[in-house]
Formats: sequence, structure tokens, C-alpha cells
Amino acid sequence: MGFLFGVAMERGKVTPPVTIRKQFLFQRFVMLKMFLAASAFGAVCFSIMSVLFSTKFDPVRSKFMSSRANNGLLPVIVGTFLLGCGMTIAGACPGMVYIQIGAGVDTAIITLLGGMAGAICFGLIHPFLSSFLSVGRLETMHKLDDLPQLRGARYWHLGMLLAAILVAATAIFEYYFHWDSESELAAVGGNEYRPWSEAWAPELSGVLIGLLQVPAVLITSGTVGSSSTFMTVVAQLLATQSLRARFAHLEAFRASPAMRRSVVYILSAALGAYVAASAGGTLGTSRGVPPGPAFVGGFLMLFGSRMAGGCTSGHGLSGMALLSLQSLAGVPAMFAGGIAAAFAYDAADHAAFVSALE
Repeated sequence: MGFLFGVAMERGKVTPPVTIRKQFLFQRFVMLKMFLAASAFGAVCFSIMSVLFSTKFDPVRSKFMSSRANNGLLPVIVGTFLLGCGMTIAGACPGMVYIQIGAGVDTAIITLLGGMAGAICFGLIHPFLSSFLSVGRLETMHKLDDLPQLRGARYWHLGMLLAAILVAATAIFEYYFHWDSESELAAVGGNEYRPWSEAWAPELSGVLIGLLQVPAVLITSGTVGSSSTFMTVVAQLLATQSLRARFAHLEAFRASPAMRRSVVYILSAALGAYVAASAGGTLGTSRGVPPGPAFVGGFLMLFGSRMAGGCTSGHGLSGMALLSLQSLAGVPAMFAGGIAAAFAYDAADHAAFVSALE
């Protein structure tokens, strides 16, 4: 699963930092089309599994909702807003950092270190945030079909409706911003300006990513997500009982077999990106952001992800398709944060924000 995730992301060319920054400036739509397609096809896969494999799917959906039941809407919105700001500043998202490392983006390792620092900081101050993290908690309504107006509706009806809306939105963006146009696929490596003739359509990459929800549910009894991997890695630093007692929040990630599998998943994604970039001749051709923004952006996107209880994959690809109310509120906040940071950063220093990456 991780290997295929890395290949699809790298071949879809959503990983170069300039692609992400230009997305939030409404100058390139590769990232958005892949995201919409992945969420749409994820919803389709979930809907089919809810009918054919309900004994597998229903517990996974319930576990997803219950794992975030104590998170209030306010920290989800604030956290995803910070995540979006971090995505703009670093030109990455939590799962994409590993893929950027595999694809040879030069400062991606610094973004990774910033993310690790954000995970450590959140683990340290988590006890002091407990009251804030519950503000706006949804006591009895955690998913769209919990709303009084929709009670009695079957999940797959709503899931397929969401998929249809996302497919329509993808088609509109594709019509106006065709994936193989010069503006969408301008190369960003060094001084080379050539089309990525070997790139995949972002919709194809999105469909493949959405398809990964099938083995995630049926084999691992989970869903696609990435930010918890950072917590799992830094939790391994808790070598003594006193540290484990002090960082109780991190301790939960240290000993979990499921969390450890997520590390294997994301490292395999880096390997998939390396193989795909090597085969396509684009290994190491994408410029990273400067070291300072790489670290700060990595810190913000991980801290924000953990505050929100999910990242671009957890809330965006999985939670939204599962019709989580938190995710349906968090995804727009994530894009709002990315857009706000992009226009502010670009207005302050356009050359540093976009031009230097091309």
C-alpha cells in the first residue's frame, strides 16, 4: 500500500513544493484535482464495502469516529488551519514529506525534522491543552448521518452522493485547467523548463490512492493516514519509565502495533517515490523551499495535524469520505489556512515564495 501510494503521488507530480504553493495561489490545480479524485473514489470504495463487507467496514468507521470523539470542533478547525499554513510555508503535507524525500526534494529532510519537533512539542504540552481540545465537542453527532435531518439514511447513499459531487467538481477543474497543459505541468527542476511528458493525470493518481482504502479496511482494519507516523517515531525516544510517564500522550503511540505498521507504510511510500522518480528521470529535479520555511512549515503542519486529530490524509482522504463531521469542517479550514498563508507570503516576498522554486 505504501509503495503504491508513493508511486501514485510522485507520478502525479503533486510533490514539488511549487505545485503546492501555486495551488493555494490558484495558479495550478494538480493538487486539488488529485485530492478531489482520491476523496471521491475513497467514498465509492467505502460505499461498496459498507454493502458487501459491512462486518469489516462498520467497525472501521466506528473506530475512526470514536478515536476523535473527544476532539471538539474548535481545535479541529484551528488545527487544520495551522496545517494549511504549514503546507504553504513548507510546500508539503505530513504524508508527502516522506515522498518528497524519496523523490529527492533537497530540503524535505528539514521539513521532516520540523515535523518531528512539532510532534514532540505537541506531546509535551498536550496535558495543558486538554480543556481546549474538547471545546465544541460533538456529544452524540460525529458523522453526517447522525444529523436529525439525515437519520435513517444509509451510509452508502450519502457516500455515493458525496462522490458524485466531488467527481463533478473535479471535471469542472479539469475542463478549465487540463492536466497536460503547459501551465499545469511546467517542470520545476533546476533551470529546466520542459513538460513532464511521463506524468500521470492527477485524476488517475487520485483514483489509485482512493483504491488503497480497500486493503486498508479489509486487511489492516484501518484507513489511510500519515501524521500519526511522526508521533510513533518520536515516541520511540521515550527510553525510560519516567519519560513515558511524563509524555503519556506519546506513550500511546510507542507501543501500538498498528502505529508501527504506519511507519512501514510511509517508509514504503518513500521507496515508491524513489523508484518512480528514478524511472521517470526526475529524481532530485524539484527544488525545495529554503531551510527556515521548511522547518517552520513542518512544525506547523504536524502540530496542527495533531491538534486536529488528523492530517491531509486522515481528515481529507479518509475522514471526509467517511462523512465525519469533524473532517467536513476541517478540510475547508485547511484550505483556508493554506490560501491565507499563500497570499500573505506572496505579497510579502513573491520571489522567495514561488519564483525561486522554479
